[in-house]
Amino acid sequence: MGQATPIRRAGDSAGPARLIVEHCTRLDQLHSLVPEWERLAAHAAEPNIFYEPWMMLASLEQFSRRLRLDVVAVHVEESGGRRLVGLFPFERSGGFGRLGAVAAQSLRYYYCSLCTPLVAPEYGAEAVAAALAALRVRYASVEFKLVAADGPVYQWLERAAASEPGFHAGERTERAFLRRYRSAQAYVADSFRREAKKKDLARLERRLAKLGALRMYTALEDEPLEFWLDEFLALEAKGWKGREGTALAAVAGGSEFFRRICREAHDRGRLETCSLRLDGKAIAMICFLRVADGLIFLRTAYDEDYARHSPGLLLAFKFTCLLHEKTDIAWLDSCSDPGAIMSNRVWKQRRPLAGFRIVYRPQPVLSALFGAVKARFPGASG
Repeated sequence: MGQATPIRRAGDSAGPARLIVEHCTRLDQLHSLVPEWERLAAHAAEPNIFYEPWMMLASLEQFSRRLRLDVVAVHVEESGGRRLVGLFPFERSGGFGRLGAVAAQSLRYYYCSLCTPLVAPEYGAEAVAAALAALRVRYASVEFKLVAADGPVYQWLERAAASEPGFHAGERTERAFLRRYRSAQAYVADSFRREAKKKDLARLERRLAKLGALRMYTALEDEPLEFWLDEFLALEAKGWKGREGTALAAVAGGSEFFRRICREAHDRGRLETCSLRLDGKAIAMICFLRVADGLIFLRTAYDEDYARHSPGLLLAFKFTCLLHEKTDIAWLDSCSDPGAIMSNRVWKQRRPLAGFRIVYRPQPVLSALFGAVKARFPGASG
């Protein structure tokens, strides 16, 4: 395990309970945390599938083995031993040789769309304070980014950091989001208020239905998972993502990563798939991941031969209507860029995201030195 720093709980004047902060900078250290990490993720104040071990380790092992990690793990000492109550993943940057890293920023690995730390609700403010105290010792500056701004974790973070002289609020953004309506009819009425929009969707479906037998599948049904994954990757690769080199099959290790997390999610009962098929052939496919009482939009693909019928948009709309029959799903996060056209058309609510930066020790001289060294020796790194 990494270096441990004991910090007495705020407000605990006599009791033996302490918060222990450890810095995990290697993958083997993270693997040793997995059992505790899983328990924390399952009961965190805010769920974040991107910081769950099976998702995060899959990406780090596939794409980022040389990433300069610092995963701050906060434990509480209890009578039965230690318990993980906070996990704050960071990437280190700057620095040279023995001088180490100058800055840390929220870890946003390949395919990570949310950087809200995992925090046990009963130790929320205390775990955050302990993590910030440990970061202050190690870094000249720390940046939190892409944190859900409408939940308790960001409130704890901002409250603890705002008193720092070097606190700088970051830019706030928002992305398409859905909170379950009382019914599918209420969703349609609120999201497509103009009658013309509703008629457009109905017309798209009618035109597709004239081309053959049109059917939507909302589960794997009788087909094996591997067949669905093969079909999805091939469909995505033949479209614009393949031409632009952003398809999973076009990214080194992308297909393997996608297969790994989908298999893992499937084994955990957390994979949701849907597809729109014309005479049995997939013309649009979407993959979601379950997290707590919600869904994360993972990936979509469609057949460009039918682009004028907008099969991807139609599938997302039809799935969202059916979603209102699932009583265990309360929300859906698009995980898309703010300007994503399809997500913004189908899911009209918004999820706010925020961040901030704390400059503990301005380092103009060191920064200039590091820049000069790297300019002289381009291959040098910290």
